[in-house]
Amino acid sequence: MKIADTSGQDTLVKKPSSTKRYWLSGLIVVVLVFIYLSVAPALSNWGASDTSISLQRLRLATVTMGDFVRDLSVQGRVVAAVSPRLYSPAQGTITFRVDAGDNVSKDQVLAVIDSPELSNELKQEQAGLQRLQMELDRERIESKKQGLDYQKSVDLAKVSLTAADREKRRADKAFATQSISQIDYEKPKMT
Repeated sequence: MKIADTSGQDTLVKKPSSTKRYWLSGLIVVVLVFIYLSVAPALSNWGASDTSISLQRLRLATVTMGDFVRDLSVQGRVVAAVSPRLYSPAQGTITFRVDAGDNVSKDQVLAVIDSPELSNELKQEQAGLQRLQMELDRERIESKKQGLDYQKSVDLAKVSLTAADREKRRADKAFATQSISQIDYEKPKMT
């Protein structure tokens, strides 16, 4: 009997070509570079933004003919001269109430300044005042409660004193009439 070897069953398997793998890797690298080049500027611009302004601080309006409103920051005072100028001690949006060349009188409002910073500061101070008023009211209530507790203690002490005085008078009367013994008479004095 002859045992046959397995050489007839073995077949040569071709290795997959490495060029296909290189093409696939190259395509992936090209796609990644393309994505990076298209997304990187947008991310860079987004990351470089330092300031954002809330929508509440923005004023949106349609353009119409009307009085001129300027946003400016100035300091100083009104100087009466040939060419008078109007200065503001605070920053904000200024709305003029008079025009150049108009006659003005003492204590007349010449311009109104709308300053978000000053408005916020005023609101903060008003909130602080309200908080302090609430604390004052709370302290008044606490003081009144403490006073009532003290009055209650005083009233209870007066009642106890009156009861002890009455008990002493009874004991004195009972001892004088020999109704109680000397030991019973001296017991309330010890406590």
